[in-house]
Amino acid sequence: MNMKKLVALLLALVMVFALCACGSKDNQDTDKKNDGKKTAMKADDIPDEMTSSDGKYQVAFVTDVGDLKDKSFNQGTYDGVKLYANANSKSYKYYKPANGDKATDDDRYDAMKAAVEAGAEVVVFAGYLQEAALKRAAIEFPEVPFVFIDGYPLTDDEGNTLANVAGIAFQEEQAGYLAGYAAVKDGFTKLGFSGGGGGTNDACCRFGYGYVQGANAAASELGITVDMNYSWEYGATFQASTELQTMINGWYTNGTEVVFACGGSMFQSIVAAASANDGYVIGVDVDQSGESEYVVTSAMKGLADAVQWAVASRFALPVADAAADCLVDIFSPAAAQEFARVVKPGGAFVFAVPGPRHLYGLKEVLYERPYENTVQDVAYPGFALEQRIPVHSMLTVTGSTILDLFAMTPYYWKTTIQGSERLKRTETLKTEIHFDFLVYQRI
Repeated sequence: MNMKKLVALLLALVMVFALCACGSKDNQDTDKKNDGKKTAMKADDIPDEMTSSDGKYQVAFVTDVGDLKDKSFNQGTYDGVKLYANANSKSYKYYKPANGDKATDDDRYDAMKAAVEAGAEVVVFAGYLQEAALKRAAIEFPEVPFVFIDGYPLTDDEGNTLANVAGIAFQEEQAGYLAGYAAVKDGFTKLGFSGGGGGTNDACCRFGYGYVQGANAAASELGITVDMNYSWEYGATFQASTELQTMINGWYTNGTEVVFACGGSMFQSIVAAASANDGYVIGVDVDQSGESEYVVTSAMKGLADAVQWAVASRFALPVADAAADCLVDIFSPAAAQEFARVVKPGGAFVFAVPGPRHLYGLKEVLYERPYENTVQDVAYPGFALEQRIPVHSMLTVTGSTILDLFAMTPYYWKTTIQGSERLKRTETLKTEIHFDFLVYQRI
């Protein structure tokens, strides 16, 4: 490996994220063993329910509307929870809000509260309908991390970012585009799209938009005309229904060759119609080819992988042994043992650590006695320190951006009310940006 080129590339990349997490007082190694790792399994081989000896469950999942085993969104998300929990010897449990598809925000909140009270160290939520309840739960339980699948970061009523909520959204239009493009290239000219959420679900809308655009692009390349049936009917609750199956039966009877089933358990009705008419189906969210011989492909968005990355810690990375050429840690305590496991021999570990004066101007406002960060070279087993690259600059922020910067730092959690109030009254903040890149090589 050319270490010089690697460092240059990393510097360019890391600078983009330089303000994503800002310096703490300590940057020493807090390594932790993970001797309890189990051999990787398939999600289907892991039970959906387990019994915890102490009645506590460390990783929780709150379902979206529809069934847990919907062979799509809920199941794909929960697969990630199970895979992570199994690999890292964590207890896990799923919670389905009361009243099923008629669940209210109170029902969803009750499920979230039950998960927290049962000892959840992280709670995963599926679906945009969870937003109001999640906001309430995140405010009430600020120390509990929440992962919002198909959602975005949330703010409280005063516009402050809820730091304990991680939103994970996908570019479904890309998978939809490929599905539409592939269908036409494969010879289909009469296509259908049946979407869930009644046209209000952003993810389904992106899938559908991409599907139409991909089909149009392929048709243009081939110089042909493609017909498209496009509907949000009978999919508001993402459930299978007789009405939906009847509609799709009519599509196939009138010549539709393949239908994109974009809506959780709606898949069951659509594939039933396909099998009755020798039609074909495109699955969604996860690989549904194993569910029916009539499924020709699936528009997937990596739900299980996304969940594992979201709930994983630096002490239990969802990465195979010696799989990484380079690992970058930005202002987060190093987990040397785990890092040494995933970085291949000769690979690099780049550690961004705060310098003595990093964000000192911010500290001068927050604290009566601002302190400089401790700087030291730390030896990590399995790595050799190659070089220290310092970065110095000045940052000027104004207005609401000052509080945004504050919320990105660990000081947000340990500053007095008086310090926070002083910062709120600050109109312009000038502070140093001072951090070092420690470049290690795996030996």
